[in-house]
Amino acid sequence: MAKRLNAILLSENIGIHRVIEFHSKYSNVVVWTALETLENIVYKGFLNVHSAEDFLRYVREYEHDTSHIFKSNRLKQSLRRIESWLRR
Repeated sequence: MAKRLNAILLSENIGIHRVIEFHSKYSNVVVWTALETLENIVYKGFLNVHSAEDFLRYVREYEHDTSHIFKSNRLKQSLRRIESWLRR
């Protein structure tokens, strides 16, 4: 459906991410996890953060609300991107 609509697919399913990575038919589909979604909400100006700590508070709130804990390496990468974006 995301391919047909040229929409972003939201999924935490690693299998979906692997299909996109290795199957040429679906290589143009963009897949975001919740963490990437939160990041992009910041980039688009729908969520105002003034520091990486602000962003981390939103992430922790999401984790608390959903009981979905992000892997620390992914979170560190995300925080680096947010810090870089804030410096622009």
